[in-house]
Amino acid sequence: MRPTGFLVLALMLLFPMLGTAQEGGSGEDLLRQVLYLDFHARLLSGSGELLWEMENKAYTISGRTVDIRLEGGNVLAISHLTPYLQGEDKVLLVAQGEVWYNRNRPRDVKYYSGMTSIPIALGESAIFFPLGLNEKTEKTAYIIEIEITVDRYTQLQKNR
Repeated sequence: MRPTGFLVLALMLLFPMLGTAQEGGSGEDLLRQVLYLDFHARLLSGSGELLWEMENKAYTISGRTVDIRLEGGNVLAISHLTPYLQGEDKVLLVAQGEVWYNRNRPRDVKYYSGMTSIPIALGESAIFFPLGLNEKTEKTAYIIEIEITVDRYTQLQKNR
């Protein structure tokens, strides 16, 4: 079985609503609904020093959330990214961030959360700051930044 055929079969098993969305549709129609999220996450010190980074990718469909878990030292950050297709070439990316930060004291855990909606074009990058971005960041604080690109899976295959 060709890799594309395997992906279509896997998607139909994982996302049964794809098959009912377009009765009689081809495998290519199903693949056009698949979105590819490429993300690069970085943890920076308050002074801008790179402490940790990771790159990853995920596949989803419009309206289905992808979770990113970043864990390092005394910081745990979870980002929930939900892309919503808006026509043929636009996406509304809803990004929710949750961060737990322990200041090395057993009962001193801080929790932060935030949510934002980012309208982007397919193939365009957006940067999300789960902790927000403060120009007056303390030297002891952390900055978490996630660069996200959303595109159609079929576009990814064309670019290879």
